[in-house]
Amino acid sequence: MPQTQHKLTVANLLENPVFNDGKPSKGPVANIAGVNLIKLTIKAGDVLPAHHVNKAAFAVLLKGKAKFPIYDQTYAIKEGAFLEIPKDAEHSVTAEEDSVFLVGIIGLAPEEDAC
Repeated sequence: MPQTQHKLTVANLLENPVFNDGKPSKGPVANIAGVNLIKLTIKAGDVLPAHHVNKAAFAVLLKGKAKFPIYDQTYAIKEGAFLEIPKDAEHSVTAEEDSVFLVGIIGLAPEEDAC
């Protein structure tokens, strides 16, 4: 019986990260089952300003250290941390070290901008 060919996404998210002064860098990774995955890099000392997304989301810190204010609490996170970001929750990120995130936005079309 022949096997069905599937398009697979393979990406090393820690390979060649781009750290721009003063502005986080983001790029698409994949859209799988309605979850838009985005690679986000933030240079040490830089801030992703307060914003919200009208979809539920999550962030995984793959490299670095950061502070992540959400609601009335600030989370000091390090590599391996997973954060749930509720729909419409205002949040921001301050990188304490060069940081690489995998961000997932549930139900966001690939062409929509989230961060």
